[in-house]
Amino acid sequence: MSMLHSVATQCSIVFIFLVIFVRLSDATECISFHDFSESGQNRRINLGFCGASTGYCVRAIYADPDYSKKNGFSLGCDKTDCVGVGNPIFGWDAQGCKKNTDFGANGFICCCNSHDHCNGAQSYSTFIMTFTSIFIFLFLFLRR
Repeated sequence: MSMLHSVATQCSIVFIFLVIFVRLSDATECISFHDFSESGQNRRINLGFCGASTGYCVRAIYADPDYSKKNGFSLGCDKTDCVGVGNPIFGWDAQGCKKNTDFGANGFICCCNSHDHCNGAQSYSTFIMTFTSIFIFLFLFLRR
């Protein structure tokens, strides 16, 4: 039991340092995930994360009534799509989104940099922090 406690303590310390390191990083961390269909073929790229080198995370919605075109969504890091974000002259709204026919007849793209994982569900970061807090509390409580 003592060895298990020691290993768990070391893992907790490493985890805390990793969380602190990620929080102190300058780059916004974005969710990277793609799930769309094209010509009846489903395509999915598994969940991951990327650093927004340009400073923006992207959420693109592919929406087209034509079944043969892409329909679905893509989350990731911006390379060129967020140029002029926030400027209504370029078609951006106050939420950092704009209609974009590159993503289908009804497609649009949103760019954000307000916080890590801003391109995913609003509750994602809250879920991770809550889960982490509960895990640490249970670990500290159960080790006695």
